[in-house]
Amino acid sequence: MNLYRVYPTPGALDVSSDDGPAQLEQWFQPDHSPIVRWAVVATPRGSVHDEQGTSSGLSNPVDRAILRTLRSQADAVITAASTVRAEAVPVPDTAVLVILSRTGDLDGHRVSPHSLRPGGITIITGPQPTAAPESFFPPGVATHEVVGDGDQLNPVSIVDHLRRRGMSSLLLEAGSQLAGAFLDQQLIDECILSLTGSPRSESHPPLPWWSDNWGEWSASAVFTDDARYLYTRYHRPPLAA
Repeated sequence: MNLYRVYPTPGALDVSSDDGPAQLEQWFQPDHSPIVRWAVVATPRGSVHDEQGTSSGLSNPVDRAILRTLRSQADAVITAASTVRAEAVPVPDTAVLVILSRTGDLDGHRVSPHSLRPGGITIITGPQPTAAPESFFPPGVATHEVVGDGDQLNPVSIVDHLRRRGMSSLLLEAGSQLAGAFLDQQLIDECILSLTGSPRSESHPPLPWWSDNWGEWSASAVFTDDARYLYTRYHRPPLAA
C-alpha cells in the first residue's frame, strides 16, 4: 500500500517495501526533544472507536506502519488501563509500555502475550492501588510505580516522572478523554492524526470534540494513501508569553 506526501514536499513510498521503514522514519522524525506526541485514528465525524469499541477497525496497513514508526522513535508509549482491556496492545520493541491505572487492577488486560519482555511494562498508579498491578504479568515483565498523592493521576506529574527516568520522547496512544487531560495541561507538542476519509469541513482538526482552549494547531505535513485516508502532523501553537 502506498503513502503519498502532499505537503510540504510531494513524495511517495510503498510502506511494505524494503526502504519503506527508513522513509517513514525520516518523514515522521520528531522536531525536537523532549517531546510528547499523540497518535490517534478517527473518522471524519470524530469517532475514535469502531463498533466493537476499539480503534482496530479504523486502522489500515499504512496507519499501522506509521504507528510502528512513532513507537520506534519513542522512549515510552503511554496508554490507559481501559485501552489495554479493550484491545490487544503490544509492548513496543524498544520503548517501555506505560499503563496508567488509578487502582492498579489490570484484570482482563489484552496486552499481546507474544510481545512481553523483561522490563517492558511500567504501571503507574496513584498512592492507594487496590491491586498489585505487576502481578497481572509474568515475573520481571512489569514494574509498579506510584506517582502523585491524590485520587486522580496528574498528567504533569506523569510526564515529569518519566522524564526523570530519562524518557524524553513520549508517545500517547489514547482516546480523546485521556489525551484531553494532557491537552488541558498543554503537554502535547504534536498530534499525528489518521483520518479515515475526507473531512466533512475545512476546519482543522475536523474533530467535534476538539476543545477551543487547546488552541489552533498548524499542520507541518499532510499525507494520503491508496484508501484515501488522510494523515496530518499537527503542532501545538507556541505558549503565550
